[in-house]
Amino acid sequence: MISGGYRKLAIATCVGMLIVLLGGALVTNTGSGDGCGTDWPLCNGALVPELEGATLIAFIHRVAAALFLALAIALHVFIRRWRTDGETAKLSSWVLGLTLGQVLSGALVAWTVGNEDLFIFTSLLHNLVICGLFSLLADLTIQSCLHRAGGGRTGPRA
Repeated sequence: MISGGYRKLAIATCVGMLIVLLGGALVTNTGSGDGCGTDWPLCNGALVPELEGATLIAFIHRVAAALFLALAIALHVFIRRWRTDGETAKLSSWVLGLTLGQVLSGALVAWTVGNEDLFIFTSLLHNLVICGLFSLLADLTIQSCLHRAGGGRTGPRA
């Protein structure tokens, strides 16, 4: 078993993903998908663009996604560092892999926003990856809560 820090980090990562999901829904529902143009990782050619209108909404979604990526990396490292069952370690690898896939599919969405023929496919890919990511991260978070009654950490891996 591993410490309660695992549970807290898993819950924080899950909440972070929900914030990014809400931000993505806001981008879609306000028509702000082209708020940063076709630039990625920059936004309208700047690291921090003028924060107004569609650009503000798209930029906030990107910043939230970057913070979520950092949380997913931290969760993966935490799980790999502390002894845990192989299933949890494998699940954390899938979560990290799908998070990286989600970031890359988001880049594809940004790069194809002006091309309707490609945009529909990149947008669907972005939605498909988040469905899998949400499912696996929810499972990982539920498992972390179930581990709560099991005891403390067993120490770092050698």
